[in-house]
This record gives sequence, structure tokens and C-alpha cells, in this order.
Amino acid sequence: GVFAIAWGLMIFNLDRFIISSTGKGDGTDKITLGEFGQAIPRIIIAIILGFVISKPLEIKILETEINIELNNLQNQELTKFDKATKDRFNADIEVIDEQIAKIEKDRGEIVVRQRDAEQEYIDQMQGRAGSAGYGPRAKQLEQLKLDWDKKLAEFDQRIGPDLDRLKKQREQKLSEMDAELANNKQKIKGLDGILARMTIAHELSLTLSIFLTLVFLSIETGPIFFKMMMTKGAYDYMVENY
Repeated sequence: GVFAIAWGLMIFNLDRFIISSTGKGDGTDKITLGEFGQAIPRIIIAIILGFVISKPLEIKILETEINIELNNLQNQELTKFDKATKDRFNADIEVIDEQIAKIEKDRGEIVVRQRDAEQEYIDQMQGRAGSAGYGPRAKQLEQLKLDWDKKLAEFDQRIGPDLDRLKKQREQKLSEMDAELANNKQKIKGLDGILARMTIAHELSLTLSIFLTLVFLSIETGPIFFKMMMTKGAYDYMVENY
């Protein structure tokens, strides 16, 4: 887009400046020590430009392969992040579940005793466990049933708030875990940077990476050396014409 055009123009002008400022021919096609010494800063800049230009092109050439490898890497990292998140939250949830299970077990035992007492009272009243009617035995069973009803009500009143609190904590932990799992997906998107792509490109094809770098180093530094090897340049002809 616009950035690519601006980047290209900047590189073009840097190259033009490096070559045009190298100097005029010294009358020999040999690279003298003086010429080379003057050209060292320009050669360094040209080498840096060669590296800067070759890497984006390398990434573009291997774009499809890089995307596949990057997707695999992101999935692997996401799996690791999600496992760590689930392990941490599930450990807390397991503790809460144990507390809930103990409370429900204790309540369940009271409920069983309360239902048994109620059934005995009904059987006695209906004559299935002795003489029918509301006699002394029926009164005892009725009182036993009422005692267990009272114990169940007292248990719910005493432990009910704790049970509700534990259930709310469990729901909160699940909600926090879901939020962190969603956040993990956002973190993984950060792996789609230029450094990650350069690393993958280097791993995919070291030969291609070296080849492209050398090509652009030659393109960037070649004109400087050719300029130093020229007997006469455009500047010399302009001086003669003047």
C-alpha cells in the first residue's frame, strides 16, 4: 500500500545518494586504498540496506508456508496456555466441589433418615406395621419424623448460606476460566509478528535466506565498487565540458 510505496522511494533515494556521493573517477580502474577508505561508510549502509530489503521479500516468497507453520505454532502455544489455565482453575474448582459434596452428603444422610421416619409413620397409620390408627407407636413415629424435619430445617438454615456461597464461587471460577481462555487466544495473535515470521522463514529454507541476502547485498554494494573502478565518471565529463 502507501507504506510500501514510501518505503520503496526511501530505499531508492538512499541508493541514489550512496552512488552519486561516492565521488569522481581517479583516472584508474583499480580500487585504491584511498577510494576504499572513503567508501567504507557507504558500503556499510549498503550492506544494511541489503539485509533490510532481502528479509521482507523472503517472507513474501514463503508466505504460504510461513502461514501454515505459524498456525501450527499458534495452536501449540494455545494448547499449552489453555492447559496451564485449566489446571490452575480446575485445582480450585476441585477443592470447592469437595466441600460442596461433603455438605450435600451430610444433608443427604439427614434426608434419608427423615424420609424413613416419615414412611414408618405412614405405615403405622395405615396398619402395614402393626395395628392401624393413631396409637402410642404412631405418636412415637410422628415425633421421630418431626425431629428429623426439624434437624433438616436447622441444617439448611445453618449450612445453606455456605452452600450457596460455594456454588457462587464455583460459577465465578468457571467464568474467570472462560475469560482467561478467551484472553489466551488474543495473546496467541501476538505471535504473528515480523520476528516470528523471519524465524520461521529462516527455519524453512536457510539456503533461500542466504541466497536472497547475498543477491541484495550484491545489488546494493556492486554499484559502489563499480563506481570506484571507473576511470572516469559522469562528474569527470561534466568538468571537462565545463
